[in-house]
Amino acid sequence: MGKQNAKPKRGDAQKMILYFRETIANGAIPTFSEAAALLGIGNLDLLRLAREGGEMGDAYRECRMLLSDYLTVGGLTKRFDSSLVKLLLGELDERSEGTAGASSLDVTVRVIGRGETEGG
Repeated sequence: MGKQNAKPKRGDAQKMILYFRETIANGAIPTFSEAAALLGIGNLDLLRLAREGGEMGDAYRECRMLLSDYLTVGGLTKRFDSSLVKLLLGELDERSEGTAGASSLDVTVRVIGRGETEGG
């Protein structure tokens, strides 16, 4: 477990974003638990820092968006099981409640079949 009431160190925000980008590029699903461990802090400290805003809050929201996009594309392309994606996106959305500046994950998918056009 990381230190209680940890303060972000210089470069922690970029380190977290880089971890998410590299993990996704390697075809794995990044987690905030692993990101917190990489930064040497606990999960609750990471969430607290995100809620406080600033550079870590911005980085947290960017990582949430990277993860959301990765899971959504994985579900749509059938790389990931759609039920698993729904579960993970639902958990990701629930965790965002109360996070400064967080927005809900709204996904709309419209399937256009043969003979249909986008206008009608």
